[in-house]
Amino acid sequence: MINHRFPNEFVVGVNFRGESVEHEVSLVSAASVINALDKEKYDVIPIGIASTGQWLSSNERSAC
Repeated sequence: MINHRFPNEFVVGVNFRGESVEHEVSLVSAASVINALDKEKYDVIPIGIASTGQWLSSNERSAC
């Protein structure tokens, strides 16, 4: 069965968070991981926690 939402076989969630002083470091680290993944093999879903504690997610493949 073809999944039109995520065309690749593997979907990877990259979690990054931000309720601490390490918020900026976490964002940079998450971006590095996302950029290093082969977009031809993996669909990436960024999952974050804002510095306010709000959960953020995207159902769409990352454009990072």
